[in-house]
Amino acid sequence: MNRDGLRGSMARTPLLAALALWGWQAELLPWAVAMGVLLTAPQWVRLRWELTPADFSRLWNFTALLFFGTGLYLFLARETLGDDAGGGGGTGPLEGIRVLTQAFLQFLRSLPLIFFPFLLVHAWSGTGALPWWVFSIYTRARAAARTPDNAGAAAGWRVDPVPAYLALTAFASCATTRNAQIYLPLLLGVVMMGLWPWRNRSVGWTGRLVLLAFLAGVTVAVPPWLDRARAAWQSLEGRLLSNAGGRGFDALRSVTTLGAVGRRQTSGGIVLRVRSSAGESPGLLREAVYNRYRSQTWAATHRDFMPVDSSGDASVWRVAPGRRSGLPMVISRATAGAEAPLALPGDVVTVRDLPRMLIETNYLGTARLRGGPAIAIYGVERGPEGGLDGPPEPADTDLDPVSGADRAAVDSVNESLRLGSLAPAVAVRTLERYFASGFEYSLWQPRRRTSPGDSPLAVFLKESRSGHCEYFATATVLILRAAGIPARYAVGYSPQRRSDEEWIARGRDAHAWCLAHVDGRWRVVDTTPGSWREFESSRAGWMEGLRDRWSDAWFQFAVWRQQGGNWQVAVFVAGMLGLSWMGWRQLRGSRWRRASGAARPPAAWRPPGWDSEFFPALRALEKRHGARPDPMPVGRWLQAVMPAGHPMAPAIHEAATLHSRLRFDPEGLPADQRVRLRELAREIQG
Repeated sequence: MNRDGLRGSMARTPLLAALALWGWQAELLPWAVAMGVLLTAPQWVRLRWELTPADFSRLWNFTALLFFGTGLYLFLARETLGDDAGGGGGTGPLEGIRVLTQAFLQFLRSLPLIFFPFLLVHAWSGTGALPWWVFSIYTRARAAARTPDNAGAAAGWRVDPVPAYLALTAFASCATTRNAQIYLPLLLGVVMMGLWPWRNRSVGWTGRLVLLAFLAGVTVAVPPWLDRARAAWQSLEGRLLSNAGGRGFDALRSVTTLGAVGRRQTSGGIVLRVRSSAGESPGLLREAVYNRYRSQTWAATHRDFMPVDSSGDASVWRVAPGRRSGLPMVISRATAGAEAPLALPGDVVTVRDLPRMLIETNYLGTARLRGGPAIAIYGVERGPEGGLDGPPEPADTDLDPVSGADRAAVDSVNESLRLGSLAPAVAVRTLERYFASGFEYSLWQPRRRTSPGDSPLAVFLKESRSGHCEYFATATVLILRAAGIPARYAVGYSPQRRSDEEWIARGRDAHAWCLAHVDGRWRVVDTTPGSWREFESSRAGWMEGLRDRWSDAWFQFAVWRQQGGNWQVAVFVAGMLGLSWMGWRQLRGSRWRRASGAARPPAAWRPPGWDSEFFPALRALEKRHGARPDPMPVGRWLQAVMPAGHPMAPAIHEAATLHSRLRFDPEGLPADQRVRLRELAREIQG
């Protein structure tokens, strides 16, 4: 852009092409055609609106208000109006970013509609480039300061809104992935049409054709790379969501890392926040239970989930009807979808404070939440007779899928400890002592040579005697089954660190343990060495405290937003009322009034001498001798109409000298001489 502005108006053809491309991509082609017809109609119709730059300034202010109002709707009210208050599918931080991105793309697609009224009025006014101050409040204020009586007369940069709208429309057409294969060539054509008036005329047709061929080749080669980049981002986003702590464990299948070489990677992100009665440790909170082991994978044979009876109270769910309850705790977690696991203690009796949700459990005691909020906050009452687990069944003692080296190692431990000849409770204690005496906890599995029939579990039991919780839990379940004791594999979290009044469970606090049926009830058998908790805590990085503060801030904000109901609607309504009032004032043409407060010095922006008494005298002389031509300086005109011999010439020339000193002398005009100027002005006016 240069100081003289953009000369003339751009041809309408590139603008119509850009509108057509935008309408085609945004699925608003009929609207785009109608907009193009309205913009080209002034070529055949003589009707014009007479508008001043000040009118365009008010219209631009109204367009800006429409811009902010559309943003308020898309970013605050649209999603909320489409969902039930306080409910909806759960969204974690990354899911919230995805929703925000979709709202931004929708906002980008709507920009041609927002700015169309301004361009339509401009087209029907027959006006070319507009002063820059029309679009800038700051420049407008400076222009008004220079020429208070007519701000529009200020010289300055000028802008033609037609090319600006063309660029905006072309940019808005990219806010979608539709028709990706042919979109870039079409966009290239629109851009070339728009830039054609500014082409370098020194370049011949050969150079132009070479450049065109190069750009066409780029537009053909780029889309496949964009598709690959998009697929890579979606894959990364999926991994981020799965590791964000919101999804939890799979209720039906758990793939262990038995046999993985190297260090087992764990996360320090906060998954659960627990407030327990009297501040005692909440213990193990399980999310899934499995009873079938095959090829280092645990699975659940019972895949059907049944809803839990709320017993007439929509916010109280009795998972163990008729059992005594007590020892309450409150658990909070973020969810990554409308279906999320429920972290519960093994002796749970009642779940509270989840209204309008559906709690489901399966035979093995896994519980999940459907239709949950973004942040699930629920109370849990536990008791000595609580629990979700179904009675033992044949699958709980099944060792048929275990064969080869695994079966040999399991049978060897069972026979050496003679567990089959012991009572179940004694057998469990014996096995706990066995793992406590000669085994250690480790996340590192070194690479070693193995025989063809070897397996990770067999190596763990016979040679290394070192591993993480999945090794201990899997071995415990299979050895107890070999002794005829029903056993299951459970996974969940073990909150370790206490922060203020809460217990925190991180991703690295995920744990696996055994459930054994002893003396008529399911009992937790955790044979993993207790040192694993200190070992995991020692792996906290120096950035963990900073991440915790950010996580706490986001969590508190998410809870506030969730409990506030339709707060977005309230903000949207208040914002739209304010914008509507300001828009009405702009269309009505009212001037803004300064709020009452500290008084501004009157006319502080006016130049020195603006109130000189010589101005009225000069107007009186113009009435007698005719108006002074605009290019002629005042002094020369006075010499022409008042020659040296005229009786009034001395007084006029003395008044002109004092007037010049009043305006341009840095020291100003003394008070006595200002009085003299006032007397001379009255004498001249007669």
